[in-house]
Amino acid sequence: MQPSEATQAYKQQILQSGVAIQLVILGKDAFPQEPTGIAFCKETWAGQANHTCSGRYVLEALGVDWRAEQARGGDPIKLFHALRDVGVVFFNACYVKPDGKQFAKSTHEQAIKVGYAFNQEILETTPRIILCGQAQLMRWAHPIIDDKYKTYVHPSQLNGISPHPKVRIAWAETWGNPGSLERDWPTKPAGIALLK
Repeated sequence: MQPSEATQAYKQQILQSGVAIQLVILGKDAFPQEPTGIAFCKETWAGQANHTCSGRYVLEALGVDWRAEQARGGDPIKLFHALRDVGVVFFNACYVKPDGKQFAKSTHEQAIKVGYAFNQEILETTPRIILCGQAQLMRWAHPIIDDKYKTYVHPSQLNGISPHPKVRIAWAETWGNPGSLERDWPTKPAGIALLK
């Protein structure tokens, strides 16, 4: 139920960096393929660029030109560390994979509470937190009462092709619209080039 060692190391790097975190993107749960310890981040560009990778759409919505960053060299992990260094970090609401696709309070409430306890130190000091899809169920552990929290449909491309028009439109407005989350990034550097 605890986050992976890689996720724990990522959190420690954030806390030790001294960077003022401006924006947390909170996913639902830890994805089992190509785990890096960073939500929405894959090990390789092939994984990150895949149209089924939610992290690809998160980067694009943040206004990050991941293709340009890819051309500069490095890997997605370096890109996500560069984002950390400018105050944008990525976590999950829960660190266990739920049975089935949906969380159920009867079986996942404790896991959500453990996830919140792990994330709490960072969430409490961050001015903007984006809750992706079922990440908003962290309310089981902590009331979501102020305007620093914003909830969006999950960036999974399955929502972009959903048979439900409301879901499909919500996905297109956020994750299908490059730069749409820039309004949620309080002090995004102009002309950002993250990898040097």
